[in-house]
Parts: sequence; C-alpha cells; structure tokens
Amino acid sequence: MSTSPARFMRFPEVRRTSGYSKSRLYVLIANGQFPAPVKLGDRAVGWISTEIEEWVASRIAASRPAKSESTGGDGSTPQSKVPLPTSRRRSRFAEEASQMEAATRQPGQGAEAGEG
Repeated sequence: MSTSPARFMRFPEVRRTSGYSKSRLYVLIANGQFPAPVKLGDRAVGWISTEIEEWVASRIAASRPAKSESTGGDGSTPQSKVPLPTSRRRSRFAEEASQMEAATRQPGQGAEAGEG
C-alpha cells in the first residue's frame, strides 16, 4: 500500500493518525478492529506504520460507496444517493412540535379558514 518502509509509531502519533482516544483504541484492538501494538521493551510498545496506513485506507474505502453506485453515467454523483446529515434530536422535536400544533388547532381554524 505504502512506498515508505515500515517503522514503529508510538502512541501519540497513532492517536493523531486515527483520531481516537486511548480508551477507544484499546477497545478496537481488543475487538480485532485495529492493529495491535508490538512490544518493544519492558515498558514500551509501538505500532507498525504500514499496518496503521492500511487501517486508515480501509476506513476510507469502507466510508465510500463503490464506484458503480456512486456515479451516474456522466460521472456526476446523483443527488438521491447523497444523504443529508440529520439530527435525531432536531427531527424528534420538530415532529413533536408539529403534533402539538395540530392538536391545538381547532377544526376550521387552519390557514384556509382565516382567509376569505
């Protein structure tokens, strides 16, 4: 994957590269979802740089749709395939607000009833 030779990465560099906290990295390692460190001495560990680079590449690949799905015939990304970010909290409160508004509205008092 990488043209650079393998080297050991110490924890601060691994953390910066992955973007995860120490506790999250060790949970991922325990679950086999992140490369395990190599023991370098009595109190030192390091990660093999090529394994970390491969992990980063796999995360990027997993977050991107396959080429055939993501592009149309003209190479553009179809709008229906690009989900917009949503907040569950915001959508839940918006739904509750519309339900409360509908419940407080009397029959015949809609926007149409006031016009005329």
